[in-house]
Amino acid sequence: MSIQNIQNQPVGTPERVKPQEHVQSQERVQSPESVQSPLSPASLPESTPAPRYDEYVPEEKTERQSIGLYRIEPDEDGSPRAVFDALEDEPKTERCTADTGRVDREIEMLREERKRLEQQLRAANDSDPQKAAELQQKLAALESELAQKDNDAYRRQHTVFS
Repeated sequence: MSIQNIQNQPVGTPERVKPQEHVQSQERVQSPESVQSPLSPASLPESTPAPRYDEYVPEEKTERQSIGLYRIEPDEDGSPRAVFDALEDEPKTERCTADTGRVDREIEMLREERKRLEQQLRAANDSDPQKAAELQQKLAALESELAQKDNDAYRRQHTVFS
């Protein structure tokens, strides 16, 4: 449209569409039934290849390797058993031994001393009452020391580690 035609047209009237343009616009609009999705194979021309998708391709099957801690081996009977594999990267640990021998010997000596005092007390009861009272005091002190030392807590406290 030229500028003159626009100026001569009354305000508010729409511009006329040429009949040829009207036909072209109708060709572009299609009914919803005939519209296909752009990714469907039917909507693609024959020259266009089908879309490619990722495909899982499994690797060659190999024997499963252990992670280095355990492995399965047959035992003498042929049945499977788990065998521990030490990692070679690990630092070697030192062995630590706990010795309660000294405490056990000390407790054993106290028990022998108690038996000896009991024998002396039986012999002294008949002959010397003053000596029997003295032996009873020693026996009572020995019993309390034995009760204090003859338990797990004392053994743990006095264990020698090497």
